[in-house]
Amino acid sequence: MRSNRPLTVTVERAAEYLEVSWYTIDGMIRRGEIPVIQMGRRRRIPLDAVDQLEQTGRASEDPQQADGTDR
Repeated sequence: MRSNRPLTVTVERAAEYLEVSWYTIDGMIRRGEIPVIQMGRRRRIPLDAVDQLEQTGRASEDPQQADGTDR
């Protein structure tokens, strides 16, 4: 059975959840500190990455750049 919890959230929702500005999240995406899924002009952040960022202050041990390539 599928959970009602979404797999991804918008930049705005991630910012709201973490109590920071969308500008902060945007900067983290640009620096490759948090993964992002780009769908056309829309950007979605995996909710697991948001949860991990809240708990540890880091989105992942192996960050990717905003374009999805390894650093």
